[in-house]
Amino acid sequence: MDYEFTYDDHGHPSLSLDMGQETTANWLNSEIGTDIVKLQQLLDIIDELKTGTREKYEVKNRRFQLVLNRDEADISELHNGINEQTTEDGLDYAEEGLTIYEDESISGCGLDDLEDLLLAWQDFIA
Repeated sequence: MDYEFTYDDHGHPSLSLDMGQETTANWLNSEIGTDIVKLQQLLDIIDELKTGTREKYEVKNRRFQLVLNRDEADISELHNGINEQTTEDGLDYAEEGLTIYEDESISGCGLDDLEDLLLAWQDFIA
């Protein structure tokens, strides 16, 4: 996984990833950011997955869902409930023959790749 660490216009650390990994970058920038405690907790969870003391980890908040298992990491951007295929005004996408474009809303990678990225991010923000 190729990545670039920079600083945004406000001087905050920022991650950029290759096309297809935008959701991972958005998640890390907004959900982890410079929170060392959250970052360390996630690294500890990855260690538990790799050593077999945990089989799966899943967390869902308003904007993202993170699912980790012993082999891979999947991150989905939830779009305020649009993933349920129904809009606020009751329009059912499936009933109307429509689908939601999700290619830029879902990222996946190996658990080792995510761990390497998080360790590099930890070094960058330290």
